[in-house]
Amino acid sequence: MLVICVGDQEYGSVVETCPYESDTSASGYENVTFHTTKLSLRVYEVRTGRRLDTSTVEVGGHCPHILTYEYYGVDPGPPSDDYAFASTSDIRDAYRPLINP
Repeated sequence: MLVICVGDQEYGSVVETCPYESDTSASGYENVTFHTTKLSLRVYEVRTGRRLDTSTVEVGGHCPHILTYEYYGVDPGPPSDDYAFASTSDIRDAYRPLINP
């Protein structure tokens, strides 16, 4: 049995760039580039507590149908970069090589 500890997350490779309607753009649209979610990992064996691996994994995904973001005051428009929307199967696919090598 394994325990996988997840550390920091950062932008991974680019998945795709998609246009979204925006009131802040002269054209009415803004492009947002979506990235995989790159996670740092530590893998331990439960029985011994021994660390088996230190690595990273990238969880893929796709552009969400609706882009939501928070802002305070004046709307600056959507972010130019964001994390791709990851489905359950995207997450399983990313972790599969660690669980079933």
